[in-house]
Amino acid sequence: MPTGEASAPSATALPPADGSAAAPAAASGPTPRVRVITDVLDLDISLQGGDLVRADLPKYPRDKKPGSPPVRLLGTQEPDFSVTRTGLRALNGRAEPTHLATYTSAADEYRLAPGAEELRVPITWTDGQGVTVTKTYVFKPGRYDIEVVYERRQPVGRAVVGRFVCAARPAHLLAGALDVRRRELRLPRPRDLRRQQVPQARHHRQRTRASFAQNVTNGWIATMQHHFVSAAVPPAGEDYHFTLGQDGDHALLTYRGPLKAVPAGTTGRFTETLFVGPKLQAQLETVGPRLELTADYGKLTILSQPLFWLLEKVYGFVGNWGWAIIIVTFLLKLLFYKLTETSGARWPRCAPSRRASRASRSATRTTASSSPSR
Repeated sequence: MPTGEASAPSATALPPADGSAAAPAAASGPTPRVRVITDVLDLDISLQGGDLVRADLPKYPRDKKPGSPPVRLLGTQEPDFSVTRTGLRALNGRAEPTHLATYTSAADEYRLAPGAEELRVPITWTDGQGVTVTKTYVFKPGRYDIEVVYERRQPVGRAVVGRFVCAARPAHLLAGALDVRRRELRLPRPRDLRRQQVPQARHHRQRTRASFAQNVTNGWIATMQHHFVSAAVPPAGEDYHFTLGQDGDHALLTYRGPLKAVPAGTTGRFTETLFVGPKLQAQLETVGPRLELTADYGKLTILSQPLFWLLEKVYGFVGNWGWAIIIVTFLLKLLFYKLTETSGARWPRCAPSRRASRASRSATRTTASSSPSR
């Protein structure tokens, strides 16, 4: 990281990152895109802002019908408009590559080669005065997390720069209670914040216009679609300003900061981590602090998490969820067999006393009914 951060203003001093964040591209024509294909992701990166504007999951069809299209988590079609915008903001009118900046790319399509350890997709922005920003998306085989790396080359002058993420989602995310058929909106989870002894964030499921603003360390933002999640996770150990707002038909989740000084003649490096994919616990655990809790087990987490871990291990051997459930059920029966056997063995021993008790009650009722009334 560049030096001089102690003298930099706070993240809230930046210009707003989300103004007109959901605005479409200029009417002059479609914005050029770069397509990225890995073994598990099929994405489009817009050269306006260098943002993720489409994300398909080839391994997960929408339904079981032959030829069904893959699950789409990000896209620009209404009413399911969902994009993830990332960029840098600068103080004092310095050049900045926001979500409205125009990037260039050396290729229109990138593919992860078989056996490759990673795929790097660089796009470049310049202000025409010597300031250059290279934004690189880093993909790895079998992984749904994406590292975003900014390298800002500052040839002259000192710039104070902060990064931001803006997730634009359909506004109906803000309305209604939890429904497994609809998407759900979340901010940094209250249980995570309690562990870090900071003020609690709240779930926003209001039918009216919602807003939220709070500084959080080790937080993240995520939106969920039943079995899938798209999330943005800033580097750990730093204070970020999280906000929630609404722009027309779009809900805007953002975080900003902290600000870093990039001295003249140096290159400032900034990073983010995005996640677009299924709620795979093993991957979510490595992406962000307790991000695996996007799979919400509720009050039975202490029981559900070990069972899900066992289910995943069995699935890794048999490769079929149906058989995995049957095997786990059998293992649980086997585990509690001694308990059920002991409990069942008590019933025959108790049977004579129960029969005697019933006979005694029956005799008492018979005697009472045959006694002459006075």
